[in-house]
Formats: sequence, structure tokens, C-alpha cells
Amino acid sequence: MIVNGPPRSARRTMQSEQPSRIDRWIPWMFVAFLAVVLAANGTLVAIALSTWTGLSTTDAYKKGLAYNQTLEAARAQAALGWQAELGFMQLEERRGRLDLFLKNAAGVPIDRAEVRVSLVRPTQQGHDFDVLLEPRGGGKYTHDIEVPIAGIWDTRVDINNEHQVFRLQRRLLVR
Repeated sequence: MIVNGPPRSARRTMQSEQPSRIDRWIPWMFVAFLAVVLAANGTLVAIALSTWTGLSTTDAYKKGLAYNQTLEAARAQAALGWQAELGFMQLEERRGRLDLFLKNAAGVPIDRAEVRVSLVRPTQQGHDFDVLLEPRGGGKYTHDIEVPIAGIWDTRVDINNEHQVFRLQRRLLVR
């Protein structure tokens, strides 16, 4: 009897031990997948670090320590009983008129107050500005404004009248 190589069962075992062409690429597919994930994460981290810092206020620690004074100022403002309404009328693209109507607790218009409005862009730094509203009589204060960027603007109104302080905050949409 002439034997031509190993028996059939041994030949099957030897063939299954040798990896096929696709089996050789499987480890490299894992490496490629991890490289893509690391590249994507690295790109997102770089974008996050190069954009807005997330810091919305400076001196947050000092403001936190002064929290009791802030509460006292809010109580004093509520005791004044002033009524203030801030309005915005769109005139043109990125332009409009701020109007403030101010009355005391008895409903009498307050005419000689100093009214400062800070316009703050909540999502972008570097575009904030302040304006002084001009008294027009009858408790009305007004000023025409032009914003550098259309969109959402936060207004912080500081009203000073004979050593009395009143603050108001509103959000505006300027188109």
C-alpha cells in the first residue's frame, strides 16, 4: 500500500490551522477603528479647548461671598415698589429703539433718574456695550441702538434716582 501524505482527517486539521487572507486583516481592522475613534476625540477636544471657555462671570468667588448683600439689595428694591418696563422696537436690520417706562410705588412717573443699559451677547464675548437712556418726560427713557450681530441679547438695566438703585434684566431678540 502506497501512502500519499497524511490521512484525510489530518489534512483537514492542517488546512484549518492556516489563517485565510481575511483573517489576517481582522486585527488591523480593530487598530484602524481605534485610530478613527482617537482622531475624532482628539478633534473634538481641540475644538472645545479653542472655543468659548464657559466662563460666564468674572470674580464668581467674590460674588458668592457677597450673596447676602445681593439678597439685601433685592429686598430693598422690592420695598421701593417701582414699576419698570423695558421695550424694544425694531427699526431696521440690527437697529432698534430701547424704551423704558419708570414709575414709583404710587404710579407717579420718575423723570430724573440715570438709566444705564448693558447689552451683553450671551454666547459670544467681545460684542458687549453700554448705553445711557435719555429722559423724554413722563417717566420715559429712550435710546436708539445698533448691535454688531443680530440675535439674542441680554439687557441689564441699572436705574439710579436720588441714591436709590433699581435693577432690571430682560432678554431681547434683535433681527
